[in-house]
Amino acid sequence: MGSLLDFFSKPKHPSDENGIAPTSSSAQADPRSGSERVVTAQSLKDPQRGEPADSDRAALQGTLRRLILVVERFPREYDVMYCALLDMLRTLERQDNMTSFLEVWSALVSDILTTPQWLDLLFPEQTAADPTLVSRARALQYGRHLPIQATSAESANLGPIEHPASRLSNRLIEQLLRDLATDDPDHGPPFLFLSRFYFFRDILFGYFVDVSLKPIQRAIFHQCYLQRHNWRHSYAADYPYQGMERLGVSGIKPSDERFARYDIAEYLRPSDKLLDIGSNNGLWALSLAASVGHVDALEFNPYLVAIANIAKEHIGTDNVSFIPGDFVDFDTEEKYDVLCSLANHCTIDGNLSMGFEQYVAKVFSLLKPGGILLFESHNVFGPGSGRPGDDGDLDAKFDIAERYFSVLKYKMTPAYVPAFDIDKLFVVMRRREQYEPTATRTLSLSEAKTRYEY
Repeated sequence: MGSLLDFFSKPKHPSDENGIAPTSSSAQADPRSGSERVVTAQSLKDPQRGEPADSDRAALQGTLRRLILVVERFPREYDVMYCALLDMLRTLERQDNMTSFLEVWSALVSDILTTPQWLDLLFPEQTAADPTLVSRARALQYGRHLPIQATSAESANLGPIEHPASRLSNRLIEQLLRDLATDDPDHGPPFLFLSRFYFFRDILFGYFVDVSLKPIQRAIFHQCYLQRHNWRHSYAADYPYQGMERLGVSGIKPSDERFARYDIAEYLRPSDKLLDIGSNNGLWALSLAASVGHVDALEFNPYLVAIANIAKEHIGTDNVSFIPGDFVDFDTEEKYDVLCSLANHCTIDGNLSMGFEQYVAKVFSLLKPGGILLFESHNVFGPGSGRPGDDGDLDAKFDIAERYFSVLKYKMTPAYVPAFDIDKLFVVMRRREQYEPTATRTLSLSEAKTRYEY
C-alpha cells in the first residue's frame, strides 16, 4: 500500500472544490508567493539518483528558502529553539546541502500526512471539510504493520483512489507554507493562525535540530488533538499555551523566558511549598520546581493535566504534583509559602464561578502569613466592564486585593507573540498578617500600564 503522501500526490484539477490554486513549477518564483512547487523524495523526477536532478535542486532551494521565511516571520531572539532552527536551515542553504535537506524534509512531510493529529492540527479547515482525510491517514498508519498481502487487501477496502481528498496532494504542504508566510495572524478565530504556525515550527525543530524530541512532541501534540475534539473550550486554539525548550515546545508563553522576565528568584526558597492555580499544561510549574521544595499544580482541564504528567516524566521531576480539579472546590489543610495566580482570578472560558473578592480571600486563606502571591493580570487595557478577561477595572480590584496583601513590586511584561496575546501586568505581593479593611491601595493602574521595569 502506498503512503498517504503518494495518495495525496495525485494531480489536482484547477477547478477543485478545495480552492487551492494550481502552482507553477518555476523554481525562480518569489518564495512568499507560493508559486513554486514543494519537492520531496516522492516527487523527484528521478528518485533513484543519489543527488537530485538540477531542476529538482532548484526547486528544493526554493522550498528551503520558503521554510526559512516562515521561521523568520515572528522572531524570538531569546528563544534557543528559534535560533537553533534558523541557524540549521540557513546553514543548509549556505552550503547548498540539498541532499541532507531533502532527506529530512521528505521524512517530515510524509509523517505529517500520515499522522492523524498533525493533519488535524495543521490543516483544521481541510479536515473539517473532509473528515476522511484523518480516517484514511489513520488506516494507512495502521497498515504499516501489516504483511504485504494483508496490506493489499486493506488498500482495497479504503475505496477508490479517486476520492476527492486525493486531489489535495502536496498542495496541502504548499498551502501551509503559503499561509504561514503571508497570512494575517488577526484573520479568523483567535489564535488559529498562531496555533498552526507554532505547531509547524516546533515540528521543524524536532526534525532538523533535535530528533530526540520527536517522541515527546508527538505525545504532547496528541493530547492537544484529543483536547480539540473532547473539551468544550481551550486556549490558543489547542496549541500549548505554556512552552519549554527541553520539550521542543515553543508555547505562546515560553516558561524559561517567562521566569527570567518576572525576576522572582529572590522570593523562592528551597524549603518553600508553592501552589500554582490554573496550572494549564504544567510547564510553568515544572520550571519553578528547581527553585522550591515542592509544587502543587491545580488544573481543571484533564488534557492539560495529561500533558503536564507526560512532561514531568520526560524531565524526571519528582517534586511537582499535578492535581486535577476546580479551584472553587479545592480544599486542603496545607498552607503555602508561595502562590501563583497567573491570569486566573477570572477565566476566559467561564469555568471559575467565584467573584474577585471571594477569589482573593481564598488565596489569602491558602498562604502562610508573610507568604508571597505572584499575580498576573488579564487585559489591563480593557474598558473595565467586568467581562471575563477584562482588567481595565484593576484599580477597583486592587482596592480589595490590598486589604489582604501588600504590593512589593510590579511591572508590565511584553507579549510573547503577535495578535491576541497582550502585554500583562505582573505584581509581587505579600500576604498581610490579617485582613485590613482600612488599607489604602498603592497601585495605580494608569501609572502601572506605563511601567515596564520594576
